[in-house]
Amino acid sequence: MQIYSFDTIPWPYLKGKTSYPHDASEFDAKKAHALWEEHFRFWERVEAAGLDGIGLNEHHGTHFGSMPTPGAFAGHIAARTKRAKIAILGYCLPLYPQPLRVAEEIAALDVLSGGRIVAGFLRGAHREYLAYNVDPAESRGRFQEAWAFIVKAWREREPFDWKGEYFHYPRCQLWTRPWQKPHPPILFPADSEGSLDWGARMKTPVVLSHRPFQDLLAKAAYYRERCHAYGWEAGAEHVWLEHQVYVADSRSQAIDEAGPALTYYWQNLYGAQPEILAELTRRFPSSYAEPASLKPLTSNAQPKPLGLIGEEARTPTQLMLDGMAAVGTSNDVRDELMAQKELMGFGGMVIYFHFGSLSVAKAISNMEKFAREVMPVLKDA
Repeated sequence: MQIYSFDTIPWPYLKGKTSYPHDASEFDAKKAHALWEEHFRFWERVEAAGLDGIGLNEHHGTHFGSMPTPGAFAGHIAARTKRAKIAILGYCLPLYPQPLRVAEEIAALDVLSGGRIVAGFLRGAHREYLAYNVDPAESRGRFQEAWAFIVKAWREREPFDWKGEYFHYPRCQLWTRPWQKPHPPILFPADSEGSLDWGARMKTPVVLSHRPFQDLLAKAAYYRERCHAYGWEAGAEHVWLEHQVYVADSRSQAIDEAGPALTYYWQNLYGAQPEILAELTRRFPSSYAEPASLKPLTSNAQPKPLGLIGEEARTPTQLMLDGMAAVGTSNDVRDELMAQKELMGFGGMVIYFHFGSLSVAKAISNMEKFAREVMPVLKDA
């Protein structure tokens, strides 16, 4: 059982709900410098508490995450830690015109960290395609080809030619090669059936998140079905659950402290999701890779992007009822996560301890209490 802390470094200073386009005037470099340093100190405490890894990702043009260059942050984490895995969940491959650049960067980070990198590849959220003005019609094709190329570049010892649909490399060869052989492990944050099928095809563990737990159970079952169809059986280590967690001395204290931060995360930071989707359909009206996710916008129905926000904004109580957030005493959180583990059979967790507008002091208290009082039970089960 592997347990990683996960963090997007959201901007905690919004005065209200975000909108699209985002108001960049709210960014303050001095505040950002202090905020990033707080998160680096938090990650140092994550390692000291005994968690297995530190997870981060990339986002562009949004308050939701302030790490547009995940490699830079991963390198800094590597310099400030000694043991913990560093999971980049992940690189938005369709945005990169040169997957060779990604292969080289991850290899260099793996060497720099002494073999502690976990590579994550994903297609990215809607906002990423707007920020880079990338047509989503090519998203899946570019993603799959970039993935296949990167893995081949890590594995091949001799120069090779690559002539794909999107990328051409005559006599390609990496000089800087990964520390881990044949390459760093890969985790795949996946949501759609197409992505879950790809994870099964590539025999890669998937990370399931941002849905009610019953929906994630169905996705885990579908992934296992596809693994079987490709001739292999997924073990517990191939299914990971991403979760928001808050542990305090009493249930009321946990709800009082986590509630505002959960509200900020789901309502303030995600508040512009329908506007983002509307702009995406306006800019790329007939070329989105998965029309079902945009169909409500073209039929005058209320959009429900990724199940995150529909007619109603998610409240802390609803998140807890839906099994998306475990909030309470250590016994409350332990019992909920153990029940979910039994139902889903996951072998890894990626946990938001520091989410929304939560202060670093509360995030550290939450994480350390979890590490002392919940994590040993999960790992021994």
